[in-house]
Amino acid sequence: MRRRQRITKRTFDVMSAAAGLVMLPAILVVLMIAVRDTSPGPALDRQLRVGQGGRLFWVLKLRTMRYAPGDGGSTVTTASDERVTPFGRRLWRYHLDEIPQLWNVIRGEMSIVGPRPDVPGYADEFQVELVGSWRSGPASQGRPRSTFVMKSRCSQMSPTQWPTTMRSCFRSRHDSTSST
Repeated sequence: MRRRQRITKRTFDVMSAAAGLVMLPAILVVLMIAVRDTSPGPALDRQLRVGQGGRLFWVLKLRTMRYAPGDGGSTVTTASDERVTPFGRRLWRYHLDEIPQLWNVIRGEMSIVGPRPDVPGYADEFQVELVGSWRSGPASQGRPRSTFVMKSRCSQMSPTQWPTTMRSCFRSRHDSTSST
Protein backbone atom coordinates (compact mmCIF):
# COMPACT_ATOMS: atom_id res chain seq x y z
CA MET A 1 0.00 0.00 0.00
CA ARG A 2 1.34 3.42 -0.90
CA ARG A 3 2.05 6.07 1.72
CA ARG A 4 -0.93 8.22 0.71
CA GLN A 5 -3.25 5.19 0.88
CA ARG A 6 -1.93 4.27 4.34
CA ILE A 7 -2.52 7.81 5.57
CA THR A 8 -6.03 7.87 4.10
CA LYS A 9 -6.86 4.49 5.64
CA ARG A 10 -5.50 5.48 9.05
CA THR A 11 -7.40 8.78 8.94
CA PHE A 12 -10.61 6.89 8.11
CA ASP A 13 -9.95 4.44 10.95
CA VAL A 14 -9.29 7.15 13.54
CA MET A 15 -12.23 9.32 12.49
CA SER A 16 -14.66 6.38 12.36
CA ALA A 17 -13.54 4.95 15.70
CA ALA A 18 -13.59 8.38 17.35
CA ALA A 19 -17.11 9.02 16.05
CA GLY A 20 -18.19 5.64 17.36
CA LEU A 21 -16.63 6.26 20.76
CA VAL A 22 -18.37 9.65 20.96
CA MET A 23 -21.80 8.33 19.89
CA LEU A 24 -21.83 4.93 21.60
CA PRO A 25 -20.81 5.40 25.26
CA ALA A 26 -24.40 5.34 26.54
CA ILE A 27 -25.10 2.12 24.66
CA LEU A 28 -21.80 0.66 25.86
CA VAL A 29 -22.59 1.47 29.50
CA VAL A 30 -26.06 -0.12 29.18
CA LEU A 31 -24.53 -3.24 27.61
CA MET A 32 -21.86 -3.44 30.32
CA ILE A 33 -24.53 -3.24 33.04
CA ALA A 34 -26.56 -5.93 31.25
CA VAL A 35 -23.51 -8.21 31.03
CA ARG A 36 -22.89 -7.78 34.78
CA ASP A 37 -26.60 -8.37 35.58
CA THR A 38 -26.89 -11.53 33.49
CA SER A 39 -23.76 -13.27 34.76
CA PRO A 40 -21.22 -12.63 37.51
CA GLY A 41 -17.80 -11.30 36.62
CA PRO A 42 -16.34 -8.29 34.81
CA ALA A 43 -18.18 -6.73 31.88
CA LEU A 44 -15.10 -6.38 29.71
CA ASP A 45 -12.82 -9.13 28.56
CA ARG A 46 -9.46 -8.88 26.89
CA GLN A 47 -7.98 -11.45 24.58
CA LEU A 48 -4.47 -11.74 23.20
CA ARG A 49 -4.41 -11.38 19.42
CA VAL A 50 -1.84 -11.24 16.65
CA GLY A 51 -1.85 -8.02 14.64
CA GLN A 52 -0.05 -6.83 11.54
CA GLY A 53 3.54 -7.96 11.38
CA GLY A 54 2.95 -10.57 14.10
CA ARG A 55 2.63 -7.95 16.87
CA LEU A 56 0.77 -9.21 19.93
CA PHE A 57 -1.84 -6.96 21.54
CA TRP A 58 -4.84 -7.18 23.86
CA VAL A 59 -8.20 -6.77 22.13
CA LEU A 60 -11.09 -5.48 24.24
CA LYS A 61 -14.52 -7.09 24.06
CA LEU A 62 -17.70 -7.25 26.07
CA ARG A 63 -17.72 -10.56 27.93
CA THR A 64 -20.04 -13.06 26.26
CA MET A 65 -19.05 -16.18 28.20
CA ARG A 66 -19.37 -17.31 31.77
CA TYR A 67 -16.57 -15.88 33.89
CA ALA A 68 -14.08 -18.53 34.94
CA PRO A 69 -10.74 -17.07 36.05
CA GLY A 70 -7.85 -19.35 35.19
CA ASP A 71 -10.18 -21.53 33.13
CA GLY A 72 -7.54 -22.38 30.56
CA GLY A 73 -10.33 -23.48 28.21
CA SER A 74 -10.33 -23.24 24.46
CA THR A 75 -9.49 -19.84 23.01
CA VAL A 76 -11.71 -20.59 20.03
CA THR A 77 -15.44 -20.42 20.59
CA THR A 78 -18.13 -21.99 18.44
CA ALA A 79 -21.83 -21.16 18.22
CA SER A 80 -22.69 -24.24 20.29
CA ASP A 81 -20.15 -23.52 23.06
CA GLU A 82 -21.83 -24.07 26.45
CA ARG A 83 -19.74 -21.31 28.05
CA VAL A 84 -21.56 -18.59 26.07
CA THR A 85 -24.32 -16.89 28.05
CA PRO A 86 -27.78 -16.30 26.53
CA PHE A 87 -27.16 -12.54 26.57
CA GLY A 88 -23.71 -13.16 25.07
CA ARG A 89 -25.34 -14.91 22.11
CA ARG A 90 -27.39 -11.78 21.43
CA LEU A 91 -24.28 -9.64 21.66
CA TRP A 92 -22.57 -11.95 19.14
CA ARG A 93 -25.53 -11.91 16.78
CA TYR A 94 -25.39 -8.14 16.39
CA HIS A 95 -21.59 -7.84 16.90
CA LEU A 96 -22.18 -5.58 19.89
CA ASP A 97 -19.46 -7.37 21.86
CA GLU A 98 -16.95 -5.71 19.51
CA ILE A 99 -17.79 -2.06 20.34
CA PRO A 100 -14.86 -1.77 22.79
CA GLN A 101 -12.52 -2.70 19.93
CA LEU A 102 -12.92 0.86 18.67
CA TRP A 103 -10.35 1.71 21.33
CA ASN A 104 -7.95 -0.78 19.68
CA VAL A 105 -8.56 0.99 16.37
CA ILE A 106 -7.71 4.38 17.92
CA ARG A 107 -4.49 2.88 19.31
CA GLY A 108 -3.53 1.62 15.83
CA GLU A 109 -3.65 -2.07 16.77
CA MET A 110 -6.61 -2.83 14.50
CA SER A 111 -8.35 -1.33 11.51
CA ILE A 112 -12.03 -0.78 10.73
CA VAL A 113 -11.49 -2.43 7.33
CA GLY A 114 -9.02 -5.25 6.99
CA PRO A 115 -8.22 -8.73 8.19
CA ARG A 116 -9.44 -9.82 11.59
CA PRO A 117 -6.66 -10.20 14.17
CA ASP A 118 -6.09 -13.87 14.93
CA VAL A 119 -5.69 -15.85 18.13
CA PRO A 120 -1.98 -16.66 18.62
CA GLY A 121 -1.11 -20.15 17.38
CA TYR A 122 -4.52 -20.89 15.89
CA ALA A 123 -3.78 -19.88 12.30
CA ASP A 124 -0.42 -21.62 12.44
CA GLU A 125 -2.26 -24.93 12.34
CA PHE A 126 -4.07 -24.04 9.12
CA GLN A 127 -1.60 -22.01 7.09
CA VAL A 128 -2.73 -22.28 3.51
CA GLU A 129 -1.32 -20.32 0.64
CA LEU A 130 -3.73 -19.77 -2.21
CA VAL A 131 -2.22 -19.25 -5.61
CA GLY A 132 -4.49 -18.57 -8.50
CA SER A 133 -4.96 -17.12 -11.91
CA TRP A 134 -7.88 -15.65 -13.78
CA ARG A 135 -9.11 -17.76 -16.65
CA SER A 136 -11.57 -16.53 -19.23
CA GLY A 137 -13.86 -18.89 -21.06
CA PRO A 138 -16.36 -18.63 -23.88
CA ALA A 139 -19.21 -16.20 -23.44
CA SER A 140 -22.24 -17.71 -21.80
CA GLN A 141 -25.56 -16.07 -22.70
CA GLY A 142 -23.82 -12.97 -23.98
CA ARG A 143 -21.63 -12.46 -20.87
CA PRO A 144 -17.93 -13.27 -20.70
CA ARG A 145 -17.21 -16.02 -18.20
CA SER A 146 -14.23 -15.61 -15.88
CA THR A 147 -13.27 -17.76 -12.95
CA PHE A 148 -10.49 -17.63 -10.42
CA VAL A 149 -8.73 -20.99 -10.53
CA MET A 150 -7.16 -21.80 -7.17
CA LYS A 151 -4.31 -24.05 -6.24
CA SER A 152 -3.51 -24.68 -2.63
CA ARG A 153 -0.24 -25.31 -0.91
CA CYS A 154 -0.42 -26.26 2.71
CA SER A 155 2.74 -25.75 4.74
CA GLN A 156 2.06 -28.29 7.45
CA MET A 157 -0.56 -30.78 6.26
CA SER A 158 -2.18 -32.31 3.23
CA PRO A 159 -5.64 -31.17 2.09
CA THR A 160 -7.15 -34.31 3.62
CA GLN A 161 -6.08 -32.99 7.03
CA TRP A 162 -7.70 -29.57 6.58
CA PRO A 163 -10.77 -28.73 8.66
CA THR A 164 -13.97 -30.01 7.06
CA THR A 165 -15.26 -26.56 6.11
CA MET A 166 -12.02 -25.62 4.38
CA ARG A 167 -11.84 -28.99 2.65
CA SER A 168 -15.35 -28.59 1.22
CA CYS A 169 -14.53 -25.10 -0.09
CA PHE A 170 -11.46 -26.27 -1.97
CA ARG A 171 -12.23 -29.90 -2.79
CA SER A 172 -13.43 -29.56 -6.37
CA ARG A 173 -10.90 -26.97 -7.42
CA HIS A 174 -7.99 -28.55 -5.55
CA ASP A 175 -8.67 -32.00 -6.97
CA SER A 176 -8.83 -30.72 -10.53
CA THR A 177 -6.11 -28.05 -10.52
CA SER A 178 -3.48 -28.91 -7.95
CA SER A 179 -0.06 -29.55 -9.29
CA THR A 180 1.82 -29.52 -6.01
